[in-house]
Amino acid sequence: DGRTWLLNSPEQNLPLILADNDFDVWIANTRGTTFSRRHTSLDPSQPLYWNWSWDELVSYDLPAVFDYVSSQTGGQKIHYVGHSLLSRILGLSEFIPKGLPVQLFLRELCAEPGVDCNDLFTAITGLNCCLNSSALDLFFMNEPLSTSTKNLVHLAQIVRSAVLAKFNYVRADYNIQHYGERFPPIYNLSNIPHNLPLFLSYGGQDALSDVLDVTTLLDYLKLHDVDKLSVQFSQLVGIESYKKEKTCHVLTRLLA
Repeated sequence: DGRTWLLNSPEQNLPLILADNDFDVWIANTRGTTFSRRHTSLDPSQPLYWNWSWDELVSYDLPAVFDYVSSQTGGQKIHYVGHSLLSRILGLSEFIPKGLPVQLFLRELCAEPGVDCNDLFTAITGLNCCLNSSALDLFFMNEPLSTSTKNLVHLAQIVRSAVLAKFNYVRADYNIQHYGERFPPIYNLSNIPHNLPLFLSYGGQDALSDVLDVTTLLDYLKLHDVDKLSVQFSQLVGIESYKKEKTCHVLTRLLA
């Protein structure tokens, strides 16, 4: 949901900082979230509406966003800033993180011996340097929002297999129907154009985009043009100055 970008105070809010520096800022909403639930023929109450994962997001939605922004701005150069991907499970077409099925699931999970649910946010994301109780309250008033169950299943497949591939329908005949082969195609990140400007920022305490994962990504980018790849890393994410430094670094790269 695009609102995620606007939860921080103005001095730590990248879209507002960019707008104050005369950038034309566009904020997109992922399909299925509050402001992106319309469809030409389907309704969110229909299972077919939720038949998608991030495969469709990168194949259709992002190109559509780029095309629309380009058409509205006269084809000006576009800088894209991406962050995170929040979602869910449970055999439902639509997964609603704040819905009753999830509440029941968490209740059973938290009853298991050795499971500490006093701070689920930190358990999922790792230590957060820059979130106080009021910021968390604001976050949970707006997030997390709905996505397709298929999307989370796809993410789980990647975690378990350690292979970045398209959605696996498990049955060979289903994969053949969708891809023309028994197994889902693998995304070859080394095919990213070597002259495409990239800026990657990560921290040593991030439990989601951890150091090992980012190192794997960087290995795919080892042939990238040196002057087109900028990487920022801080082992000590738990300091307020790092967040401010990261925002300034992003701004500096965009202004370059």
